[in-house]
Amino acid sequence: MIEEAAVTEETFDMESMSQDVEENYTSYRTTITDEKLQVTVNVDAQGEIPTTDKLSVYGIKQVDINQDMLEKVRTALAPDVTFYDGAILNIRTKADIEAEIEYYKDSLSTLGNNGRDYSPEEIEAEKVEIEYKISSLEEEYENAPHEVSFEDYKSDNMIHTILEKKQEYPDSEYYDWQSKQTMPEDEVFYGISDGDNGEYISLYVQNNTDYGNVIRYTKNTIGHNFASNLFVGDTASYDLFQEGEESDFAMDNTIKIVCTDKETLDLSIDEAKEEADALINELGLNDFACSKEGKYFEIPDIRNTDELYYRPVYKFTYLRSIDNTMVSNEAGPKYMEGVYGDDYVKKSWCGESIVIMVNDTGIVGFYYNAPVEITETVVEESQLMTFEDVKGTFEEMVAIAYGEDEYAYGDYVYNIDVTNVVLRYARISGPNEFDDGYLVPVWDFEGYIDVYDGEDL
Repeated sequence: MIEEAAVTEETFDMESMSQDVEENYTSYRTTITDEKLQVTVNVDAQGEIPTTDKLSVYGIKQVDINQDMLEKVRTALAPDVTFYDGAILNIRTKADIEAEIEYYKDSLSTLGNNGRDYSPEEIEAEKVEIEYKISSLEEEYENAPHEVSFEDYKSDNMIHTILEKKQEYPDSEYYDWQSKQTMPEDEVFYGISDGDNGEYISLYVQNNTDYGNVIRYTKNTIGHNFASNLFVGDTASYDLFQEGEESDFAMDNTIKIVCTDKETLDLSIDEAKEEADALINELGLNDFACSKEGKYFEIPDIRNTDELYYRPVYKFTYLRSIDNTMVSNEAGPKYMEGVYGDDYVKKSWCGESIVIMVNDTGIVGFYYNAPVEITETVVEESQLMTFEDVKGTFEEMVAIAYGEDEYAYGDYVYNIDVTNVVLRYARISGPNEFDDGYLVPVWDFEGYIDVYDGEDL
């Protein structure tokens, strides 16, 4: 690929590409049907060309969240907040455990009387399991504190290795869990506010060899978000849905959700965007541009409440922009899992993005996912395939890429609608380390895929 990009004998550069698309592909319409693979593709799209003199090939690698970035985020979003170590959220008091013991004792007393037809063997097995649980909880109760003092867990606001945190809090269930998921050099910062003013703030950093690097800030009026999920993703939300979908969400998940009356969304999306842009500028992340925006209802991932709450937010997604061209991360994370030599390996590297969420209380979410740096310019001015060649490859391969093969389980029909065709950058893997790669120019065919079970049609 690099050799092809560097060819100069027969050049087809950005000027040639722009002229070609403007003359021949301002409107690209076609229908592709493969009856054997049960795929139908309807294309009604316009080719989009970035305004730039060149597109190149760049070498990149994932980089750590450093102390300077943590300080910038903390100063910008929570300058007056005293942070305490988030491990405190995993500490259970005697009262917490006592309530759970009583629950299991009640379950034991009513065993076999709930209307279900249990056999004696099933009742005995359930009894043994509940008694074991009660015994374990009573043992935990003996060593549990009567109360937890935030002052005993005051944070120094510094990123540390997991091993350092485990040594600082040797009895911490949280850091014991973290240490089992990490390498010796992996780092973490986990700070929370005490919530006394009615705002629950979490600030989390991880630099993790296997799961990736991220900084997350969350704020709400309900409880602390579970911000310390190891997997790097879009947000730390339990879910995001659009207006009117809350009933469908609750029904699909057989849960009860209620809208909080503590957080509103009266400001306009333009006003919210000004706040998001101002934060991007303050943090010095000027290589990013807003790619998507919209109004959503968020269910924060709060684990110390009996009900799930949702709140209205504007969500803005920023992507890196190089040569006035967005870097797409729609292909999803790079992932590998399996036994390699003597080791079981499970690694993930998601696409770089920044997500900011805003409502009337201000910025309520900031997520900088899998930051990268450009390590080299591999090809200064990449030569490009003609759109005619790219289009031909797409039309030949799209049905094969999405169709079921003859050995696949089930009988599915794929209806694909392509609405945009955009020239942009995308990340591909490099040949060496797991988290290094290249940014290369690609034609991105965007749209929607509907998959139907053939038996239900």
